[in-house]
Amino acid sequence: MKLFATILLFFTFSLTAYSQCTGDCKNGLGTYKWSDGDVYKGEWKDGKFHGKGEYLYSNGSKFIGSYKQGKKHGEGVFIKGNGDKYEGTWELGKRTVKTNTTKKSWLPGKWEGKGYQDNGDTWQVVLNYNTKDEIQIFYPSFPCSGTWVFDKENETQIYFTEKITKGQNKCRPGNRIIIEKAYKDQDDIMGVYFFQGKKQVASANIVKQ
Repeated sequence: MKLFATILLFFTFSLTAYSQCTGDCKNGLGTYKWSDGDVYKGEWKDGKFHGKGEYLYSNGSKFIGSYKQGKKHGEGVFIKGNGDKYEGTWELGKRTVKTNTTKKSWLPGKWEGKGYQDNGDTWQVVLNYNTKDEIQIFYPSFPCSGTWVFDKENETQIYFTEKITKGQNKCRPGNRIIIEKAYKDQDDIMGVYFFQGKKQVASANIVKQ
């Protein structure tokens, strides 16, 4: 019996030494380290990853993003050990939308054109698209201005959320934006579609200057 108790105590000590939690790994913020070198740092619920977190793999890769019930869920960034980066959306562990590029060569530059409101009004649009993280939008007719925040993309369309920072009382706040080439074989005309919820409320054709 003493021999069995000694073995059990040693086994328990060995697990504790190599797999351990710092903080609250039940319901709160905690860091858990596994014996193989993997580390999770972030939020927990009912003993599972849940909320914002960062998982560091022993091979040098890491995932930074949201979790639900122990699985990747929501927006996140996966970075391989060699530096390759993949941004996207996950649903209970499965990647659902590929959003790692927006390296479409026709996008950068200044664009101008006309918008068409759902009530028949027209207005001027000016877009300065530098990179997906630096997009400035101006509506001189109102006037108001702000930025577009990159959301996701597919093969033909790119999605943004519009943030009006000047003249908020002149423009509809929080539009969802979808852009695409107006013509498949032309790189200098862009179609822009404005949505409030699921309803399209306006559109625009803008031309690269």
